[in-house]
Amino acid sequence: MHEVYSQVAGPSSLVPVYTFDVKVVRPGKVKVLMSVNQDKTGKPNQYIDDGKVEREYNSSKNTFTIVDPKTAGSSQSQLRGMSMLDKYLTAKGQPEAGSTRAITTETVNGQAFTVISDKQPPRQSGPGKFYVVTSQLWISKATQLPVKNSFMMESDGKTRETGRMTFSNWVLNKPIPAAQVAWNPPAGVTLGSEPKLLAAGAVAPDFAVQTADGKTVHLSDFKGKVVVLDLWATWCGPCQASMPHLDSVYKATKDQDVQVLAVCVWDKKEAYDKWLTEKAPTFSFPTYFENASNDASFATTKYGVTGIPTQYVIDKDGKIAASNVGYGDGDHRLEEQLKKLGLNLPVTTASAEAK
Repeated sequence: MHEVYSQVAGPSSLVPVYTFDVKVVRPGKVKVLMSVNQDKTGKPNQYIDDGKVEREYNSSKNTFTIVDPKTAGSSQSQLRGMSMLDKYLTAKGQPEAGSTRAITTETVNGQAFTVISDKQPPRQSGPGKFYVVTSQLWISKATQLPVKNSFMMESDGKTRETGRMTFSNWVLNKPIPAAQVAWNPPAGVTLGSEPKLLAAGAVAPDFAVQTADGKTVHLSDFKGKVVVLDLWATWCGPCQASMPHLDSVYKATKDQDVQVLAVCVWDKKEAYDKWLTEKAPTFSFPTYFENASNDASFATTKYGVTGIPTQYVIDKDGKIAASNVGYGDGDHRLEEQLKKLGLNLPVTTASAEAK
């Protein structure tokens, strides 16, 4: 099966970000090939579950890592999660914790679909303002196969689609040769040592980035302030989804000696410039850019970052207070971490006002 994840750039404009090719041999063998559309190497990243061990292959480094063991039957693989494999294989299962599910029937151009909508709890985006994200899995009634998964955001009485995963080229009940789902490492591959994030209490290494207007700033320029270091990229869907939340935290703390450093890393300058024009006006927090390759980025070499979005909270003495990897609706780790540093933040859960 073939998948494409795209960002929605306009009413009829989709910008492809990732492509996935998935093979599944029941009961437990899986292979996923993932390509990033900006990557020109032509070599996909890989996820392989041979029924006993899960591995992820990084094509740019020609290294692989062994995924941590599954907990409660759930894989710890980021790449597997991005492919949405487990959602469509268990579409009738329970919704994610905290969300509510509705199942409806929709007809589009004469075709009938079952739509499974998982609605997340309201999240605060500012004083008295809330937004809601809903994931909608569309399943063809004719074939019983997923066609798309739309990510919808509702705010200020308006609902818009922010991202979409499409599914195509399904081939069912056809034997798959064992070699196609086996771990067959490319020539010269080595076992990678997964970098670790900086521990709480470590001194935050200094680095330099560019402001939106091209000036150079350093982390050390903000000593004496609490710093929220947010690492993101224009091509990263979860990064974009996290930004309304970061914006709400920024608005609540900007007058409390807090500096948000939202740094675009692992990206192209032209993509960042385009984002500044199209998306930056939506948010209040300042953004920055690091003009460096993935391997040379301070995020990789100094901060042990292997996936984004990643956040660090740095205290007024320039030491790591906490770190966060990934983002999901209902995620309020950042607020709790800032509260521990003595900051005042509004209630971030659904309230009577939200209703």
